[in-house]
Amino acid sequence: MELSDYYFSPLSENDILTYFDCDDQEINEFLIEDSQNFQKEKITNTFLFKDTTGKIIAFFSISNDCLNDLGYENSVCNKLHRKINLPNQKRIRQ
Repeated sequence: MELSDYYFSPLSENDILTYFDCDDQEINEFLIEDSQNFQKEKITNTFLFKDTTGKIIAFFSISNDCLNDLGYENSVCNKLHRKINLPNQKRIRQ
């Protein structure tokens, strides 16, 4: 297969995660049991790397707690937070 036979997609409620197995139980459990709840709570954003059949080949999650907005004006950060509906308690303190 060529690299063009694969694609990235954001995690959605429709994704079937139970078939993913990377031979690491903790990583498998995170994807299958925690990733959707973490995304709903805006703790992480998870992206899936799939083949043309929709099978999950790999994934990565970005923790929103590790992102910072230092260097941006407050108005820019406030617009971003409102756009993604980030709860107040999850917003970065400047």
